[in-house]
Amino acid sequence: MAQSSLNSLLQSESTLVIGHRGASSEAPENTLPAFRIAVQQKADLVELDYYHSQDGLPVVLHDKTLDRTTDAAKKLNGKKIAIDSVSASQLKTLDAGSWFDAKFKGAILPTLEQALHEIQKGSVTLIEHKQGDAKTLIALLKKLGLVDKVVVQSFNWSFLKDCRNENSSVVLVALGSKELDQKRIDSMKSIVSGFAWNHKDVSQQMIDLVHKNDRTMWVYTVNDQKTANHLTSIGIDGIITDKPGALRSWID
Repeated sequence: MAQSSLNSLLQSESTLVIGHRGASSEAPENTLPAFRIAVQQKADLVELDYYHSQDGLPVVLHDKTLDRTTDAAKKLNGKKIAIDSVSASQLKTLDAGSWFDAKFKGAILPTLEQALHEIQKGSVTLIEHKQGDAKTLIALLKKLGLVDKVVVQSFNWSFLKDCRNENSSVVLVALGSKELDQKRIDSMKSIVSGFAWNHKDVSQQMIDLVHKNDRTMWVYTVNDQKTANHLTSIGIDGIITDKPGALRSWID
């Protein structure tokens, strides 16, 4: 997807459907099967999270530790094992699927590069930065020719500023919660294309304020029809959900 196509998508009048960690209600989150299902369900974007391994490789995982979604405790003989304490070669040996359902046994912890290859076949990757430097991420996107074909978001607004300093073309979104006022918007307006906020904190006034500043407004994480329909009715631009297939049917 060229940058003009990405811009057209982000400026769509339709509410964007964004798969949260893939189709994470139907497959183990942040794995290739979850990403494939989200693409099949025609998610406009597919979100993932990443950290760095001990040796600096960006690897897809939501939690800082490996315990919840892999068999690391058994294979690596420990508890609360931080992903950045384990080498990339060791991470490859972990089962990231069985915890969800036995039929996903053997699903790997994908590297960010593997995830990008999978998602970009049929959608747009929404990369959520959890840990790591901007230079490493931008270098990877440049290597893959994806700098202007994906979206990067983070709760760490300093990281987003570093990304902008590294590259003028990468599309950035600021994650947050609680109040979003003009002062906070002004602090990031020259850096980001939009904001992604906790849906519980979003109001009609907040959406209108973001739109007045020519930025887009997304929300996380919505999994029920009533909330989705309400947010769509007050002008939300994108909804992050564990159920992209269902959300598509609700808002269409």
